[in-house]
Amino acid sequence: MGGCLLMLTDITNLKLTQQNLKHHAEFNKKILDAAFDGIYTLEAIPGTEDKIRDFRYVQCNKRFEEITGLSHQRIIGGTFLEYFPNTAANGIFDKLCNVLATGKPLREKNYYSQHLSKWFEFKAVKLSDIQIVVTVVELEVMPDMAG
Repeated sequence: MGGCLLMLTDITNLKLTQQNLKHHAEFNKKILDAAFDGIYTLEAIPGTEDKIRDFRYVQCNKRFEEITGLSHQRIIGGTFLEYFPNTAANGIFDKLCNVLATGKPLREKNYYSQHLSKWFEFKAVKLSDIQIVVTVVELEVMPDMAG
């Protein structure tokens, strides 16, 4: 005697949820790309003794790509010090680590000479226990460092 067992599972809700998540991700990307400032998210890469070894790029907008000359495909997954090693020497890296450690926002003007040769204003805020979001504006003229 032969038999057949047929089981069906309704995945309509799963598919609707997946479509909804995709729509929201695309919508959020459009919002980021509409911004006048460069925006990127960094995730801490732990090192030894509770210190941050580096940050990994998680997300960036089109303006950040234009400012740096680096494509989204190239930079996402790469590390902050890989693309901007001078930030270890000029103190920016340590200041970003401090934002993550203390939750205190950063606002900093800095000249980046390594392949950009431009003045920038950085603003960084803590997003989560392991992530910060940074906005960057290319300054047209050298800032008054007294103010």
